[in-house]
Amino acid sequence: MLVGVLADARFPTATTTLAPGDALLLYTGSPTEARTRPRRDSLYGDDALLGFAAATPPTPVR
Repeated sequence: MLVGVLADARFPTATTTLAPGDALLLYTGSPTEARTRPRRDSLYGDDALLGFAAATPPTPVR
């Protein structure tokens, strides 16, 4: 959804509860749309972002 383009844009709301050890990953479309490879002919994509998040060790809340 384009944020800031439509004056009357409506956004869905959701509620969830995170337990100790859970993680919440918030991102814009930019990481998954980044061009990769030497020729920049491939997108980073959802699978690569999920793999990165899964491989990243948890960081305690401060």
